[in-house]
Amino acid sequence: MDHYLMVGADHWSKVKDWPGWCANFIPHELASKGPDSSAVWINSRALWLLQKLRDVRGPLHINSAYRTEAHNHNVGGAPQSKHRLGQALDIELRGADISELAAAARAVGFTGIGYYRTFIHVDIGPAREWDER
Repeated sequence: MDHYLMVGADHWSKVKDWPGWCANFIPHELASKGPDSSAVWINSRALWLLQKLRDVRGPLHINSAYRTEAHNHNVGGAPQSKHRLGQALDIELRGADISELAAAARAVGFTGIGYYRTFIHVDIGPAREWDER
């Protein structure tokens, strides 16, 4: 289940073979934002865990997923951000406590958890946690 970048295209509309087991998300939600690109690259394990989290917690709002280098720079992302590799997502469950959402993300298998004021960052990188609230 851990293909490196299983789903990808230089524009979200060109993605083919979107996995049937990921019925609750579409490429557009995971594509890089900003004026430079609508590219989407997502690690299959990250996508699988995202779907598991959605199954447990209900509808999620994706603030950020894949980021091109330019978009990552524009939003102040770390140069080696897991978003650049399609291995990270910034998500929120509107109306829910982010600590509870983070606990659910950890329970389904996300290993990197970052707390922000209105959302959490989750990734499949090394086990670590940080709090920017």
